[in-house]
Amino acid sequence: MCGIAGCWNLNSRPLHRPTMDTFIDTLAHRGPDGRGTFFDVNDSLFLGHRRLSILDLSEEGAQPMRSADKRFVVTFNGEIYNFLEIRQELEAKGHRFHSESDTEVLLTAYQEWGPDCQLKFNGMWAFAIWDKLRCSLFLSRDRFGVKPLHYWYDGSTFAFASELKAFLALPQWPFDFDEESIGISILGDNFLEATEQTILKDVKRLPAGTSLYLRRGNRPPVLRRWWRTLEHLEEVPTSYTERIERFRELFNDACRLRMRSDVPIGTALSGGLDSSSILGSITQANVSSGQRSAPHSYTSFVSSYPNSQQDETAFAQEMIRNTGVKGEFMATSPQQALEQLDAITFSQEEIYSFRGTIWFLYQLMRRKKVVVSIDGHGGDELLGGYHHHPIFHLLDRANLARPGLPSAREIQECVRSMFPAGEIPPHYQPSEYIPKNLPQPTKRFCTSWLPQTSYTSRFPYYAADESHLQSANHLQKRLYYDFHYATLPTILRNFDRFSMAHGVEVRSPFLDWRLVRYSFSLPSSDKIANGYSKKILRDSVVEAVPDSIRLRKSKVGFLEPFEKWLGEGFNEKLREIVNDPAFLQSPYWKGKHVRDIAEKAYQENNTRNMKSPWTIAHAHLLTTLFKSQRRQLIAAR
Repeated sequence: MCGIAGCWNLNSRPLHRPTMDTFIDTLAHRGPDGRGTFFDVNDSLFLGHRRLSILDLSEEGAQPMRSADKRFVVTFNGEIYNFLEIRQELEAKGHRFHSESDTEVLLTAYQEWGPDCQLKFNGMWAFAIWDKLRCSLFLSRDRFGVKPLHYWYDGSTFAFASELKAFLALPQWPFDFDEESIGISILGDNFLEATEQTILKDVKRLPAGTSLYLRRGNRPPVLRRWWRTLEHLEEVPTSYTERIERFRELFNDACRLRMRSDVPIGTALSGGLDSSSILGSITQANVSSGQRSAPHSYTSFVSSYPNSQQDETAFAQEMIRNTGVKGEFMATSPQQALEQLDAITFSQEEIYSFRGTIWFLYQLMRRKKVVVSIDGHGGDELLGGYHHHPIFHLLDRANLARPGLPSAREIQECVRSMFPAGEIPPHYQPSEYIPKNLPQPTKRFCTSWLPQTSYTSRFPYYAADESHLQSANHLQKRLYYDFHYATLPTILRNFDRFSMAHGVEVRSPFLDWRLVRYSFSLPSSDKIANGYSKKILRDSVVEAVPDSIRLRKSKVGFLEPFEKWLGEGFNEKLREIVNDPAFLQSPYWKGKHVRDIAEKAYQENNTRNMKSPWTIAHAHLLTTLFKSQRRQLIAAR
């Protein structure tokens, strides 16, 4: 797990080495344990690497890494969890290894199988491989976009990096923001990450499950989608009991593989079903010494929110008692978050409302010498864990049983059980949960807050996927959409940036490709049934998770009580930002209009109406920090 960057002047213009050094060092937080660079002077190419040491802590695992014949060079961010199995397969073909790292296995696999090696990997990654013989560059991003990768190409220079903020170090990149992307982020914070668009003009995001190939004399870069989940579905057992057994087998093996580490491992424990299932699985696992399991016992890390409906501490404590693992508890106040607001915002590097508590959680992990966290991302999107998912299931049942939609009462009762007892939102209306239409390959936003009247988010692959989804029901389509395009990509982005801000790697068993394809092959009734979401997961962890957690219906989410915080200090910060002359004069939003709405909400102490203005205030803070960092980096040249 690391930070990677690279630059190739295809016009043979010499590289400016101090600039390249700064380029990779902007990612030092992602790799605090080491630094490496590779320059091909003849071809004006640079590869950089900031190392977070997890597998093979010796210098033999350092990057950029060259192949034995010196033809290939790789810089790699991520983990290949099944590297031991792939290594055995490659050794049987006559390959020999000089390190104990997964990086060398990845590089050798590319030598043996070329781009088809991607299908061999069970892991998360973003990597670039330079082929000296062919004078070509190959970039790859994992199936579901767990690890980030961005690039910029202007016809003569190609540059890539793990994070957007790295591009601020490149003077040849004409620094500017992309107005449409800023607008999309403000209006719908789940509708940018799965696109190629970023908030930086001309800097693109390599989509999940996509590779990029660039060769001198053969331009521009060629993108190829190498993974589509719908093409890898499988036949599942006819018996529900057998389907439970298969799910348990896949889930436990996904957890087992993610326990491979040469450094201590922990878990971000919310007290909910997903993270509790993972903790239960890893504490029950019987891992042999030859599997490279972590050298120390596990620690769970819990964020608590006293006196808030978001607080799940009691459930986390029960899971800790049940497993006997060590628990570290952390309570974050809005005042603490405000003190670190600039650092949190700059780390996140995308426009969002607020997700600062997890920044502190991973900071605590690093202080406690825990470098890897096995977390529960993906379970809700795979198995129907969100409040809107039962509505799609009810629609499918209604279409089968009788014409028309389910009654408002049915919808109300189904969704009501997912809220904590006594905490139904005052604005809750069951009719709001009836979907007006199914997901589309583009999402159009209309607004009076921003300069343009509308903004469009374009998912590059959804239109093609839609043709494969024609026979799927409403719930299946919505889960596929949430997993690949809407909710999950944004969650993965946020957790990647906040964990890597402190040099902590996050691993997610629910994103094991075998478990993903199996889950998308299951019938909807295995996911939502008898008033329960994630039914098959609940039934597969009977021995690992207490019933008080396993059979709990309420859904809280791993979030701070931000609406409450807006009445405890963030309201004053909001008022300060929206009255800043630079905010009022911004070309990206109608500053005076937003200020008036924020001021009215402030005077009425209406924290709900402060949330939308806060997102724009966050956009102002982020763009201001980017501008400041750009000035500092260019001035330091």
